[in-house]
Amino acid sequence: MNDARIRTLTGPMKVAISMARTHYGTRQPQIEIRTPTEMPFRDLRAGLHYLAATVELATPPDQHWIVQIEAMSDHRGRVYLELVLDSDAEAERGIALLRRFCDGADAVLASG
Repeated sequence: MNDARIRTLTGPMKVAISMARTHYGTRQPQIEIRTPTEMPFRDLRAGLHYLAATVELATPPDQHWIVQIEAMSDHRGRVYLELVLDSDAEAERGIALLRRFCDGADAVLASG
């Protein structure tokens, strides 16, 4: 039987918050994650989906950004916000929300 839970991983994960930009210049607050090489790609994606869902549920109703994920094959991934207004205030609110999850991001991805 396939175990759908996120597997517990060994090794350190690197987690960082930053302000990315699209190729159009629009800001994207993001949590970047680099995982150990032994982490299966499906576990990375599942962990990113879980973290994104947690961020989505914590988003206040008056915010209209979209929470997205991106998983790369080189053991990196990110949860990022597509801003609607791309204003300074919206970007700052997005970063503030993501900061609430940055310390726990490795625990979210590694919990079993």
